[in-house]
Amino acid sequence: MTDFVGSSSHLVGILGYLMLKWGNPSDLHDYQGGRLFEDLRQFADKDLKTQCSIMNLDMYDNDKGAQIKRY
Repeated sequence: MTDFVGSSSHLVGILGYLMLKWGNPSDLHDYQGGRLFEDLRQFADKDLKTQCSIMNLDMYDNDKGAQIKRY
């Protein structure tokens, strides 16, 4: 499989990719890996984790989860 950048993308004026960021919204990191599906999948499997949020209250300890539910 050919990486899109290495293909004829220059013929249609594509100069690069959008910047991908990941992590905590208040401390985003630049994604530095490959852009092929397999590269992104390996990155997601290795580095991306479900984070505590109001949508994932079960990730908090019981006291903190109960405190959040009250609001």
